[in-house]
Amino acid sequence: MSDHILAIDTSSEACSVALRFEKRVLTREEKLPRRHQERLPILIRELMEESGVSRDALDAVAFGRGPGSFTGLRLAAATAQAWGMAGNLPVYPVSSLAALALRAVWERGASAGICALNICTMVRARSSEVYVGNFAWDGQALRETSAPQRTRVSLVKLDASIDLAVGDGCLEVDCGHIPSEPELLPSAEAVLMLARPPIKACDAAHALPVYLQADADWGAMGAKPS
Repeated sequence: MSDHILAIDTSSEACSVALRFEKRVLTREEKLPRRHQERLPILIRELMEESGVSRDALDAVAFGRGPGSFTGLRLAAATAQAWGMAGNLPVYPVSSLAALALRAVWERGASAGICALNICTMVRARSSEVYVGNFAWDGQALRETSAPQRTRVSLVKLDASIDLAVGDGCLEVDCGHIPSEPELLPSAEAVLMLARPPIKACDAAHALPVYLQADADWGAMGAKPS
């Protein structure tokens, strides 16, 4: 596993960067709608200067590949490509929904001493649509339990096995009695922690964002349209 990794996530309102070096992790995160392009280079420079890690000392780059904000995903991918190409570094494209789920584990599961957690991530897409992903935490690792998709809000039905729903899509979907945290956002630190097998690194030129097409047939957690 690479020792020095720079991670980026701008898939949401948060502009988030993280750097692992010498078994330490430094992070910067600011909630800056429409100012990611301005602030991202500054946050990265601050991390590099504080850590004392040079560009040449990096072993890899990771970025939140989406789904999420169209402009934000393009910025994160372009930045990861630039750093990857400049240093001939491998790039880890990490699901932003998985990063959101892992952050939920840290902030909700770990603090409550929960060893197992089924999480539904929901992020606003276009009008009346959400990006949906489902994940399970077994106390040690996060596992994707259904393929991410973009679907109409009216088709999303949460399965009873879900313990927690997170992401701003929760404001659009009826979560019933399932606890929800709509304010939670993906983070570069979570992207950093997920940048390892089974996720595969790629050449910088192939580090591309993921834009999901609308799926009219399925909702969350295997739910079928009514």
